This record gives sequence, C-alpha cells and structure tokens, in this order.
Amino acid sequence: MEISYENRLVAFLDVMGFQELLKDPNATKLNQYFQQVRRNMEDKSATFHGLSAEQEFRKILFSDSIILSIRLSGETEEDIVRIAHFIHSVSRLQYDLATICDIWTRGAISSGKLHMNQDTNEMAGSAFVHAYSLEKFADYPRIVIDPRVCASVGMSPVEFVSRVNNCRYEGRLVEMLEHHRIGRPTPMPVDSLQIDWFAHAFQSNTELTIFFAGIHERFVADQNLFMKCKKLCRYLRESFDSWPKETELTPRERLIDEQLRKLEF
Repeated sequence: MEISYENRLVAFLDVMGFQELLKDPNATKLNQYFQQVRRNMEDKSATFHGLSAEQEFRKILFSDSIILSIRLSGETEEDIVRIAHFIHSVSRLQYDLATICDIWTRGAISSGKLHMNQDTNEMAGSAFVHAYSLEKFADYPRIVIDPRVCASVGMSPVEFVSRVNNCRYEGRLVEMLEHHRIGRPTPMPVDSLQIDWFAHAFQSNTELTIFFAGIHERFVADQNLFMKCKKLCRYLRESFDSWPKETELTPRERLIDEQLRKLEF
C-alpha cells in the first residue's frame, strides 16, 4: 500500500511505570490494562464507538504506547466538534485507566499530515512526530495539546479553549491552569493547554479509593514519583476548584475534597 497522507488529529499516550507491570509473572495488571483499553474502544456506549465511521477513528496499541487518531474535515465548525469529541474520548480513557486500574498515562495531542494503517501497523507523518516529541513535556499524568491543534481551526489558544469547552459537554474538556485560587497553593505555571481528565470524577460514581491510594503509595516511593505526585495533586485541586458547584458540596464533591486535603492539597 502506498503512503497516503491525511489531515488528522492524533493522540500519543505513554503508560507510566510500564516496566513495573512487566515484573509480575502472572501479568495481572498488564492484562487489566489491555482489557480496559479494549473496553473503552469497543463498548457501544463509549464515545470512541461513535468516532469509528464518519471520522475514521484509528488506533494502534503496542507495548506501553497508545496511538489514537481521527480525520479532520477542513471545515472549522465541524472540526471543533470532532476535536471536542476526540478529547472527551481520550480523557475518559485516561480517567478510567487511572481510577479503575491505578495505571497512569501521560501524552500529547497534535494535528497535521499523517498516514496511519492500523491493519499493518504502518504510520508516518508530521502529526505523530509532533505528538511524540511533545509527550516528554507531560511530566506527570496529563495530556498536553499542541498549539498546532488551535492553528488547525484558525484560533488562538484562548478562543480554542472557550469553543471546545462549549461543545455540549458538562464541565471543561481543556484547561490552561492559569487561575490563582484564593486560599489554595499557587497553581503550576502556564506551560501548555491540557485535557481536564479529572472532570469525569464529578460526573460519575466511579470508585476513587484505588486512585487515591495509588497517589499515597507513590508519594513515599522515591523522589521522582514524589515530584510527579505533587504536580498531579496541584492539577486535581485546580480541576476541583474549577468545577461548577452549588452552595453546598454534593457528597461526591465532599469525598474528593477530603481526599485532596488528606494529601495536603
């Protein structure tokens, strides 16, 4: 098959701590990882299922990497909806892996020319190169968004965030981590756009015990994980503070707030 480029959106996700998964001789957690990814891709109620036909959703899974892509149409209004749908799907996958499997992922989303054949596992193009290169800046569990994605729909980052976050999804899909919250630790410096994947915690009843226990364990494992946990918890608090709330917190919101306070955030 000849190389044929398309204008596509691509997400590259890296499984953090993958070497630890390989140490289990029974591959229990490794099986759980692949099962969860397949479940998100194949479940008819999952948003990935709706991307398959019209937007030509494609995926390649190998070792510690997940590569996902959809085709962009070139029409601004249509592509904003496609991008929002794609971001929502990727964020749900990241959230489910973290909360159900205690598996953290980090990555990047970019756009541009891409040839991707999931049947032969062939892939080439600038879009993947950009996403792969940008992933190293996501030094804790997050997915950053390449400014090229904003440029692909002719928008500034600020306008892009506003438009994507108003695409019929409750809460935020994309954030900038730029707001100082009174009485809270100063947030991380603005270094990129990123997906607000923890927003799913406020919309579902997913059990969070495993997730927060995993943070506690990693906090005291070594210095590298300690720093990643601090950055993650700053983001979690920012996500919590940005979630629209009533006068009184719901039981779910109180639970999350209490867990973050236990982590001193």
